[in-house]
Amino acid sequence: MKKIVFFDIDGTLVDFSGAIPESTVAALKMARRNGHKTFICTGRSRSQMPEELKILEFDGYVAAAGAYVECSGKEIFHHHMPVEDARKVWEFCRKENLVYMVQTKDEVLMEPDSRERFIGMLQERWNQSREEVEKNISSEAESTPIAEKIEQIEKFCYHECRYTVGETRRILGGHFDVTRMSFDKPDDFSGEITCRGVHKAFGMQKVLDYYGVDRKDCIAFGDGPNDFEMIEFAGTGVAMGNAVPELKETANAVTDAVLEDGIWNAMVKLKLIEDQKGES
Repeated sequence: MKKIVFFDIDGTLVDFSGAIPESTVAALKMARRNGHKTFICTGRSRSQMPEELKILEFDGYVAAAGAYVECSGKEIFHHHMPVEDARKVWEFCRKENLVYMVQTKDEVLMEPDSRERFIGMLQERWNQSREEVEKNISSEAESTPIAEKIEQIEKFCYHECRYTVGETRRILGGHFDVTRMSFDKPDDFSGEITCRGVHKAFGMQKVLDYYGVDRKDCIAFGDGPNDFEMIEFAGTGVAMGNAVPELKETANAVTDAVLEDGIWNAMVKLKLIEDQKGES
């Protein structure tokens, strides 16, 4: 039986510097040649897909943590936060003076102060110059006023909150899910805010319904806090060797780290591809 395989991006397909292992590229190409469908399943918006992944010709995308779903080049689902909910989260972010960004399908929006603080935060975290950091975020952070896009918001991401993720969830109330941000070192004061019930597994179900495939025939690879639903939902959930400990406990299997051929090794064990590393 051919499978549908879902992949997180950061910490799964690529490391947090953006490097994608050659073995991962080879595994993805071989899996598609073998008749399996491959999907990116990410917290990123559709506009944030790295060019090096786009050229690998995935069968589709689950983006914005399930808010956007695309199959075979066709948009099949797109969820926006209700305007009242989006305004509530936006007001919370401004009131708490957070470093935050707003995701829509076509762009990621940051207010000038947030962008400056975000650059400084990444300089310290990645030990990079301002110029290096700006290269990585310049194509993502647009200066369009958030108010002009309030009806198009899919999710919020924030950093440097004084409240834990759990406390933020309680403050915002029952309309929202708040999960820890998937960074190389996730902390409890950075998070992603989506509408309750909109998560990666929600988007995956849309894909399975579209193709008429049972969930037992889907496989998911992930590493971070926003991957729990997808790993639990999949017929086979695989945690990367560099995954957070809680995800490893949830997964059906744990493979090697992203830069240690984790994707290749797991796909060989799952018989999605043959062990012929080096061929593409």
